[in-house]
Amino acid sequence: MGRSPVSDYLKKRDLLNDAGLSSDEAKKIGEMCLEDGLIHDALEFFGKAGYEEGLRHILEMAREEGDYFIADAALRFLKEDWSSEGWLELAKRAEELQKFVFASQAYKRAGAGDDAARLMFVAGNGAESAKLDTRSSHA
Repeated sequence: MGRSPVSDYLKKRDLLNDAGLSSDEAKKIGEMCLEDGLIHDALEFFGKAGYEEGLRHILEMAREEGDYFIADAALRFLKEDWSSEGWLELAKRAEELQKFVFASQAYKRAGAGDDAARLMFVAGNGAESAKLDTRSSHA
């Protein structure tokens, strides 16, 4: 850690609410946050900057990491949504990584309610429950 100027919540809040913060400055702060591994902070600064390339990079990271909530936030900043297939892809990746709550939310967003319910059961009963039934109700 070191480069990011958002060392605490109040500083971050002040920067994000600063009407005088230019898009270029917000983009630079977002890039520093990303370098420091502060994905949520980078997302917010890229969103403030309207920095589409940065938002798409974070969206791809979220897809690879099975992170429903980061993907959802990035898509909101981009004013886009994925098709059911996109959400299913993320859900399957999240399930592979045993991120059952993320997978459940993505299955739900894709319209695969049975898989969402199955994974909420797994999430509520621990990872050992995943061994009970990992079949998908759609092929």
